[in-house]
Amino acid sequence: MIRVVGLPHIESRYTGDWSKMLHKYMLYYHKGEPITYYSTAESYDILPTEFLDYGIYYKFIFDLLKVVVDEVEDNDTIFFFDGETAGVEAFEYIRKMSKMNLKIKTFWHAGTYDEYDLTAIRGVRGKNFELGWFDISDKIYVSSQFHKDLIVEKRDVDKDKVIVTGNPLDLSRFEDGSKVEKSYDIMFAGRLVPEKGYDIVKELREKGINITSSMEHKWSKRTFYFNLARSKVLFSPSKQDMFATACMEALASNVPVLVPNTKNYESIIPERYRYNNLEDIDWSNVSKLATGYERKIVTKYSYEKVMGEWFK
Repeated sequence: MIRVVGLPHIESRYTGDWSKMLHKYMLYYHKGEPITYYSTAESYDILPTEFLDYGIYYKFIFDLLKVVVDEVEDNDTIFFFDGETAGVEAFEYIRKMSKMNLKIKTFWHAGTYDEYDLTAIRGVRGKNFELGWFDISDKIYVSSQFHKDLIVEKRDVDKDKVIVTGNPLDLSRFEDGSKVEKSYDIMFAGRLVPEKGYDIVKELREKGINITSSMEHKWSKRTFYFNLARSKVLFSPSKQDMFATACMEALASNVPVLVPNTKNYESIIPERYRYNNLEDIDWSNVSKLATGYERKIVTKYSYEKVMGEWFK
């Protein structure tokens, strides 16, 4: 049995769609061991909270773990949708003390090894926790080659255990932006914080560049995807992203992106969409970046392919 420890379904987070993708994967694609998914009572329920509300998040996780610990059996695989989670170590105790043959797999979004992650910015001392979680994980899945290299460099992890899959995308959700009239020049989808480049957005606005922020409007996911397809370009000046989900969503919508030419973007975004200097960008003609084939770049991240690697 593969037992998947899910994440809270929060509207503002990309992981909010993972439960739906997993159910579709289980229904249409999965051929291996049976999968049991642990999440809210109703897997599609949206929790009445926001990203980074850790009180609700950990109550959610611990409630799930009490059930998983009670049901786990010999030869099971425990898969965590977020490896940076207190409680992963419980299954190391179980397999050592009970002699159960358990496999532990974890997917990592970020951690304190990333100086731009909020945990590191807030001063969380997570190194020893992370070393423990990495050590007990039989397989560690990450979103990009840059992410893998960063973990191996900063946390002395066996590189052969770290597998690059990308994040799963449900490509059926995205409209073809090459076939609709444009309503927005430049879209910015990052959180309204400096590490996501919001300070750069504000500076460019002062120079008269028309940039729309989805977070300022507090759009729902559905509204964001609708407006994303009607944007000429998605601008993401983030200092560091492990996967750049909004960029992948833009490309899936056949909308080009503009990102800095930095190491984290080199492994996921083609050179055509990377800039060296903001001063060199022709903001009045960003639509020239579009090829009409952006979607092909992200087909390798379809949920059936990514989850097929996780659960094979």
